[in-house]
Amino acid sequence: MNIYKDFIKSTKTHESLLAVLLIIYIIFDIQTPVNMLNLANNGIFQSILVILVISLFFYVNPIISILAIIALFLFFDRSKNAIKNFNPSENNKFNDMINYNKSSSNNYNLDNQSTLEEQMVEKMAPAIIDNDKIYSFQPITDKQHNAKNLNDHDEFS
Repeated sequence: MNIYKDFIKSTKTHESLLAVLLIIYIIFDIQTPVNMLNLANNGIFQSILVILVISLFFYVNPIISILAIIALFLFFDRSKNAIKNFNPSENNKFNDMINYNKSSSNNYNLDNQSTLEEQMVEKMAPAIIDNDKIYSFQPITDKQHNAKNLNDHDEFS
């Protein structure tokens, strides 16, 4: 208890408050806010924080400085882990895309993956059969708006 009493006597009120805040940050898993993640991942900001923590050795109790170093490393680690959570792996992206592309009728088979285009063609296009059956439709083309045929050997001007 002698070390505790010496620590209390040698620290000022604001140093004690700083020590309590650092201990709370170290003990509890306080995550970095989302809007600070880009700032926490910035090299210039990280170097400024390292300089500030090192400067604490000159102005406050060394125990508080050691707590600040531990809190700084935890801050960097928690920020890095939070950024990894926002950048999912390729497998997670692929699984998300499969979930997004599932049809509403749940006819989506993961073993036989077909695209939406293939599903629509299966539903809409008539089957091509080699017989002499005459169909009621005829193929047509869109209006060509005076376009020239590329097979023509006329010179283009």
